[in-house]
Amino acid sequence: MAQDYAATGALIGRTSTAFYLALGAGLVLVWLLLQGAAWSCTSRIGREYGHLVYLFRVGQQLRSSLDLSEVAAQTARDATILAQGQFGFVCLVEGDSQELVLKATYDHEKGSIGYHNCKVDDTYLLRVAATGEGLSARLPERPLRAIFGIRAFEGPAAMATVPIRIRDRVIGVAAAVRHPSVQAFSQSELTPLQELAEQAAMAIEQAGLFAKVRAYASDLELSYDTTLRALMAALDTKDAATEGHSERVSRLTGAVAREMGLPENRMLDIERGALLHDVGKIGVPDSILRKPNSLTRKEWEAMQKHPLLAGLIVSKVDFLEGALPILLYHHERFDGSGYPFGLVGDKIPLEARIFAVVDAYDAITSDRPYRKGVPPEEALREIKANAGTQFDPQVAEAFESVIRRLLAVEEDVQAA
Repeated sequence: MAQDYAATGALIGRTSTAFYLALGAGLVLVWLLLQGAAWSCTSRIGREYGHLVYLFRVGQQLRSSLDLSEVAAQTARDATILAQGQFGFVCLVEGDSQELVLKATYDHEKGSIGYHNCKVDDTYLLRVAATGEGLSARLPERPLRAIFGIRAFEGPAAMATVPIRIRDRVIGVAAAVRHPSVQAFSQSELTPLQELAEQAAMAIEQAGLFAKVRAYASDLELSYDTTLRALMAALDTKDAATEGHSERVSRLTGAVAREMGLPENRMLDIERGALLHDVGKIGVPDSILRKPNSLTRKEWEAMQKHPLLAGLIVSKVDFLEGALPILLYHHERFDGSGYPFGLVGDKIPLEARIFAVVDAYDAITSDRPYRKGVPPEEALREIKANAGTQFDPQVAEAFESVIRRLLAVEEDVQAA
């Protein structure tokens, strides 16, 4: 009996077609799923990479600053941006009482930073500082008003807070705030904030150490200056006629230097040089310093050595190196007839040329055992007459401007 192979072949053909279609559809679906997974994975890697790059850049910026207020402000701003919040703030633990003190706030909408120094008693912030654990919470408006000093939101707010920790010690907290209509912070959103806080912790520690070193250096410098003034006061007692002279010329030399536009970073060296200008007289016998009449040639030669002695003494002290130009050259004259080197014109350092005028003015207007001091106007005329020979003419002109201002102020005070 003949069999109907055509029907069977058709069935097989249809079945094969259905199988291949299903297989193709399955492969397309698998391909789409793989593409989706690859895109999702690539997207996640891209986000994580961007996140790491952002944290790296933030860390660099934070560590580049040595100012504690600036570090706190940068942290508040970066926390707000990283958490896509509207406000951010940083509080630091201060003092023996371990009080939490608000240091900086950031308003993302206005792009403005606020600097603060006030105690914060918010329960959530104190909890994070005490436990060292991050916290996401919904808060009523009132605590935020205490922090920002403004009506931040109508109603409650969402806040994410993380500890700023150095090793096992919490030194502060950083927080970001959102309007509750956006969404509350998820626990996973605390992770990048915590990573930022770790970057901030190193920068805060660095800034704190720098502040301590700077304070120590300032105290040390103040101690040095106090010692210098005590030294010069002791030196002034060797010659009653010049008592207070060093302090007076130090202040006036600084004023004239500013009048002539010398940079502020040179003022300390200039004022110290003026203060110490006579330190070399320690090596001059009292019999010469206190002699009421003219010196002999030998005595004058001994007196002329005091700038070199001053330079020798001060050269042993590194932080006084900037004072040397006045110490060594304050007896040089503009025309080259001075001592100890006989320098001419602008070969003499400017600060020494300034001091030469100030020193002469103070000497002319002060009483001496052998003469009375002259009035300021007469002293100014004498300085003007010697401009170009003993004194630098430009310095003499600037000096006169300063003195006339000071005299005008004195007249106003006396008239009041």
